[in-house]
Amino acid sequence: MLFHCRLSRLLLLLIYSYTCSYGTIFLSLLPFTDSLKVVPSLEPNAANAAISRRSFTRKSVIGITAASSAAAGLGTVTGPAIALQGGVSRGAIVDHVAKRETRIGKSATSTKTTAAGSNSSLRSSTSVLKSSSLAGLSISVLKTLFKHPLDTLTVQIQTNPSNYKLSTLDFSPPSLYSGVLPSLTSSVLTGPIFFAAKDASLSYLPPSLNPTLRVALAVALATPIYWSARTPLETLKSRSQSSPETPLLNLPRNNLFSGYLPNVLYGYPADILKFVIYDVLKNSLMSTYVSGAVSTMIAQAVTTPLDVKRNRVMCSEDGVGVVEEGDRWKGLGLRVGKAAVSGAVQFGVYEYVVGKF
Repeated sequence: MLFHCRLSRLLLLLIYSYTCSYGTIFLSLLPFTDSLKVVPSLEPNAANAAISRRSFTRKSVIGITAASSAAAGLGTVTGPAIALQGGVSRGAIVDHVAKRETRIGKSATSTKTTAAGSNSSLRSSTSVLKSSSLAGLSISVLKTLFKHPLDTLTVQIQTNPSNYKLSTLDFSPPSLYSGVLPSLTSSVLTGPIFFAAKDASLSYLPPSLNPTLRVALAVALATPIYWSARTPLETLKSRSQSSPETPLLNLPRNNLFSGYLPNVLYGYPADILKFVIYDVLKNSLMSTYVSGAVSTMIAQAVTTPLDVKRNRVMCSEDGVGVVEEGDRWKGLGLRVGKAAVSGAVQFGVYEYVVGKF
């Protein structure tokens, strides 16, 4: 029962992320969205309220004047009274009413200002989701096309016996691009989720927090959501890359989620290192492409043992994926090489798209 409850919550969170990511992309492409106003102007309502209250106060003044005059024995008042016998002047009443109308006007202005602030905040959040989603989609597709051949070679070396060397690999295009279909599908479906979730989390976290802590918290919130959507297709991709001679439709489809936890344990430190080092290098006036390449190379090199473990788990039929002592750093050189390409593409495209939108 507890498992089903957690699964339901995870699915709801995933649906929410998809809705935010692709909903903002769709709305941003509509030609009339810029002219829409989320909160209508309050001026007509405020004006109507003031007119209604002004009419009510005139009647009240006449009624009070008549009642006071009658009580003082002056008879019925048919015109405006200058002063009343009961010690209450008409001028005092009108002055009181004028002050009340002033307060009403200030309240309407304050309400309008608050609504405008809320409208601006909503548009700002929508802009963050839109730009981050578009950036994530562009990055994922471009990274897949550029680095997939090197990724295939890396998976083949990591998931095969220790005597499996680079010289024995098949460098033909069909082999190098084996698994590209599930990889591209994963990029299109899940690419916007990570960056939308990370940037949305950053926009809500207090700016007073330490920058490294803010990035770590944002990545911690985005990583589980991202890999919950990507793991099944990532598993099919890795299995196709590990056995390029096997057609995609004939690959085993059991234990598609067996690599979820290894993927999260790999992705979390890799992304934290990548984004933190990138921010440091970017602030030192280094080029965006160079900063992205260097930060990604360091992050990928350090997390190589975790990458070997996750690929072994996803490609094994029992979902265990045993890693021997001598295999933990297999594919290190290829990972660093593809990281230079993917890092430059990722951060270069990200900064360009976010800056444009």
